Amino acid sequence: MKKLFTLMLMVLLTITILAQAPSKMSYQFVIRNTSGSLVVNSPVGVRISILQGSPAGALVYRELFNPNPQTNANGLVSIEIGTGLPITGTFSSINWAGGPYYLLTETDPSGGTSYTVTGTSQLLSVPYSLYSAMSASVSDNSITSAKIANGTIIAADLADGSVTSAKIADGTIATSDIANNAVTGAKIADETITAADIQNRQRNIVFPANALNYDKGSSILTQDAYGIYWKSNFADGAYLTIPRPLDWVGTSNVILKLHFMKGGATGGVVNFFIRPRSYNPGDSYADAPAQFPDSPVTVAAGTDHGIYTQTFTIPYSKFGTKNLWVITIQRKGSGETFTGDLILMAVEIVYMAEQ
Repeated sequence: MKKLFTLMLMVLLTITILAQAPSKMSYQFVIRNTSGSLVVNSPVGVRISILQGSPAGALVYRELFNPNPQTNANGLVSIEIGTGLPITGTFSSINWAGGPYYLLTETDPSGGTSYTVTGTSQLLSVPYSLYSAMSASVSDNSITSAKIANGTIIAADLADGSVTSAKIADGTIATSDIANNAVTGAKIADETITAADIQNRQRNIVFPANALNYDKGSSILTQDAYGIYWKSNFADGAYLTIPRPLDWVGTSNVILKLHFMKGGATGGVVNFFIRPRSYNPGDSYADAPAQFPDSPVTVAAGTDHGIYTQTFTIPYSKFGTKNLWVITIQRKGSGETFTGDLILMAVEIVYMAEQ
């Protein structure tokens, strides 16, 4: 098969982002017939293909032109790639970040579709400009669940600040998209995904301390108007027992917060500790290893009834898929120096919920 003799005079990129106007790439070349003579002032059949990876790579886009473009007196043809009749793929959905890409030009000098003159050349700078246009459209409310699902928008597009709080809030981007590795450390770090996005999925349940189970005959724990009056001793504990929240995302950690009040005027380090575990009906009761708080709490001396909070991060593996959560709460954990009494007022559970 004869090769196409072409003279590249000018390649101009036109990016149009107005209402539904396609991106397009102006392309000019000279046509010679199989004898090497210029084809002048004549309609010619043209088929354009874009191949990915190599000159013989995968076909990602193909179009032909009808009516046929016409050569001028110098045998020059001017076309706009992306405005022909699509045969395979769509020009606007080409992921230019996935190159290299090659342009295959096929021509029938007689104006038909028997393409006898061909040429292949690598696209260099042009796709990067088109890629910029794609990025602009990505930021303009064009990310949808359907486009993520069918590969129109890939991870490279999402990485460029296109997942926003507004799109999560209005449902443009669904929970299923976020769950599919769309939330990354980089996006949290650069505030593409903000704390508000995460907080909108948080749920919290607060239990008054008096609703907890504990040994009512204990000398360590007694009921107070504010909650459970708790002496400095680890021998007894209170128990929080709740059904697993139905909307809990089972691969996310659970936060437990103990809200307490200091009794007396002494100060020091307070360290509760907990024993979290879970059960299904019929499981045997078993104690769990102690888990210590994210950080100790130092209570100030000389201030009676100061209010404090101690926080624990419970790994999701402690609960798994079982139906009943049981958390034992005890005092006098590692490093505790506060020897006075405390009043546990409330216990708070914070978890990530499905949407």
